[in-house]
Amino acid sequence: MRTYNDRLRFILEHGKKRGDRTGVGTISYFGGHDEYHMFDGFPLYGNRAILLRWVFMELRWMLRGDSNIQWLKEQGVTIWDEWAVTKEMVEHMENFNSVQFTLDAAGLQVGYNHIPNAYDCEFPEIAEFFSKNKGVLEEYLFVREGDLGPIYPTMWRNNNGVDQIRATLESIRKYPYSRRHCVSAWNPRYLPKENLSPEDNVFEGYAALAPCHHFFQFYVEDLTVTERLLVACGDNHTRHFWRDKDVRSKACYIALNENIEDDEKVNRLLDDLKIPSQGLSILFHMRSNDTILGAPYNIASYAMLLKMYAEILGMAPLKVVHQVGDAHIYLNHVDKIEEMLNRPVPPLPSLNFREDLPFGKYKDPVEFEWTDFQLEGYDPGPKMDFPIAK
Repeated sequence: MRTYNDRLRFILEHGKKRGDRTGVGTISYFGGHDEYHMFDGFPLYGNRAILLRWVFMELRWMLRGDSNIQWLKEQGVTIWDEWAVTKEMVEHMENFNSVQFTLDAAGLQVGYNHIPNAYDCEFPEIAEFFSKNKGVLEEYLFVREGDLGPIYPTMWRNNNGVDQIRATLESIRKYPYSRRHCVSAWNPRYLPKENLSPEDNVFEGYAALAPCHHFFQFYVEDLTVTERLLVACGDNHTRHFWRDKDVRSKACYIALNENIEDDEKVNRLLDDLKIPSQGLSILFHMRSNDTILGAPYNIASYAMLLKMYAEILGMAPLKVVHQVGDAHIYLNHVDKIEEMLNRPVPPLPSLNFREDLPFGKYKDPVEFEWTDFQLEGYDPGPKMDFPIAK
């Protein structure tokens, strides 16, 4: 995956040193645009080992809509542990601010010198609200161990009452050439205060961290005959194959024996085989990108999300576009990055759905299981650990 290595080298050569929120310091470059074409293979970085299962589990956690890390921990994934509220914090913190926020949302007022409860309260209307909404209280009012506040899962699936994942699936089906297939995790109401710790922000009713990959957009295009044949049977330069062996062999026969200059005829034959006639691409934008720790996971995650959407919609996954505002490398990562860049670049792997997965089985990307995927040809360099700047 030369594009990612080139990005690292570019930042090291052209970026400038600057301070940052963590105090560690970075080499930073503003503005970046990289593209990964799915026909070239799955964009999983190979100069150091990336755990694709962790990528999938984090993505599925985001798609579940619950911004608490308990489910992630049950899957053995620890990448969000550094920022979540701990049990000790819950036991020692008064949850007044989250109570205050919910009461405000209900149109009820209470002074900052009074923490209300449902059983002994000098405000009868608030006591009544607490009594009638015990379930709401237990689920939303109080900060729980593992909470991260309203971050990606909440914003994707319930941003002011809108399920943006479901909405984009519906809009792509109804209006494929629309320019509005967008999902935003950026909600100014919940942005954390920079002078507070992630945990304190959660207790204040804000997100633990501001979203880094805060926006993504889908793009539909008609496939050429050549692209449709690549989707179906691939060629010597791609590992992208249609998983139905019978359909694949028929498509390869068409490619070898039909006059492929007669596009209309070949398209009809491919239509009969139900080979997708449209391709789907995804662009995601990051306001801030830890280029060594975050980017390889982000790129692979959005490539998996693209494959899920394409599978649900009956389209072919085409391209992942990665745009960055502040692309940075932490100063304490530089030596290891230079070591990593001296390693040989392995070929890209392939990531396909298992052959017995029925087409059209799933209606929502959260339904996909890790066992639905088959990763082949991934032969990365040794694992490398980089310290987290918090």
